[in-house]
Amino acid sequence: MTHWILSAVECRSTASVWIASVGYAKLTTESVAARGIAVLYRRWPNKDPVVLAALEHYRNGHPVDVPVTGDLLAALTGMGEARAGFFAIVAAVAVSGLLVGTGLTPAQVRDEILGDRRPARIHAIYQRAHDHGENDLRRIPPTVLAMQLDLLMDLEAVRAARIESIDDAPVPVARPALRGRTQAAKTWCGGAGAVAMMWIMEFVADPERMGESTLPGGRVLGWAEWGPEDGLPVLLCPGAATSRWLGFGPGVVHSLGVRLVSVDRPGLGVSSPSPGRTFADFAADMRDFAALRGLERPAVVGNSQGAPFALACAVDGIAAAVAVVSGADEVAAPRFAGALPDELRGIVDRVAADPLGAEEMFRGFGAEAMLAMVMGGSPEPDLRVYRDPAFAAAYRRALDEAFAQGSGGYARDTVLAMGRWPFDLGRVRVPVDLWYGELDTSHSPDNGATLATRIPHARRHVVQGIGGAVLWTDAERILRRLVDRAASGVAAAQDGDPAP
Repeated sequence: MTHWILSAVECRSTASVWIASVGYAKLTTESVAARGIAVLYRRWPNKDPVVLAALEHYRNGHPVDVPVTGDLLAALTGMGEARAGFFAIVAAVAVSGLLVGTGLTPAQVRDEILGDRRPARIHAIYQRAHDHGENDLRRIPPTVLAMQLDLLMDLEAVRAARIESIDDAPVPVARPALRGRTQAAKTWCGGAGAVAMMWIMEFVADPERMGESTLPGGRVLGWAEWGPEDGLPVLLCPGAATSRWLGFGPGVVHSLGVRLVSVDRPGLGVSSPSPGRTFADFAADMRDFAALRGLERPAVVGNSQGAPFALACAVDGIAAAVAVVSGADEVAAPRFAGALPDELRGIVDRVAADPLGAEEMFRGFGAEAMLAMVMGGSPEPDLRVYRDPAFAAAYRRALDEAFAQGSGGYARDTVLAMGRWPFDLGRVRVPVDLWYGELDTSHSPDNGATLATRIPHARRHVVQGIGGAVLWTDAERILRRLVDRAASGVAAAQDGDPAP
């Protein structure tokens, strides 16, 4: 009996014809017995176990090797493509009556066929990725490792507890895929989707809204937005020479109710130049911009060189809460005099002695030099983010637009960031979180440890296994924390007390 069915499902195309022409409902034991296989009734009481046995036999007779690609996404996609035929047969049998006939769920059918062997090959793929440093198995909960088949085979909504277990995991997980089973199925069953197994994050996406706002003095600020227009305003101060085009967390801003707004600083992108501007000038611009765009008192994210600009907003009372992510530290502070590499120490000294000359030096930088500096100074986990095709394209576009007016905006930013900060961090009265990757050696001599002690009620987070790309790998954790802290900051401000 098994051999008769298996001969019909020996290849994917034949299986499709067999299921389509006969179907589970019309496959009767009598029709099979009529082909001269009398052993049918002695071995199987009805057709349900016959079909299950046939599926298991087909699966055993068509083993799938664990792909060896050196890349987690490619390996998972390759596994899905190799299993496409098997899943096509299972799906066709399931929808044509097996589930009704047996009373089993898809997950129970899966377990009946695969048994304890179900997770072995997937775990092998993750283990190989762990061995060559692409992920850290110690940081991935079992719920993530089991997701590949579970989402395809469980005919029920993903439970909140399971979503929360993945939300809390410090790994790149694409939350929207938990609710988007179609894309997950396409990827697992051989599609060439960009998201594989709910585990590869969408780091960036094009802005949902873009525009320019005219300040009271007539200058223009360019901006871009992601997320719901009525969401909690989060103002992004981008990194060095990065225009409004490069956001973060596109897969979570809607689910968290965040209206993410990125603004080009003066002289970058489409924002009007403001020669000789200061941190105080920037904070004043942001106050005016928030009023123009209806942001009220936004939470603020400062990434890389955008960190001191975000902190300036906090000191000036503009921010409801602040997240400093891979923040450029005050490297000109005396406490760091002996901790800086010689080359950096030389630049800091030049900024202090001759700020105008240093600014002119920085005008020699352009998009190519900035890209080379970032790629050449980043650890491998960061490079896996930066080399992601979508990210690489978005980053390059952001750099090109940032330098569209020349290098003046970047040069002024850099002189401000690398000089002494003229504001008192002790005056910050809103919640501040500092986020640094443990592998980050570019932004702070001590990954924000000293900076955290200078800001009242600041909390420092060191993320394992990543460097300066933590804004994109841990976007949901950062935004979720910021939303909660903004709520506490607003409440504290209304009470007249510092935020906890």
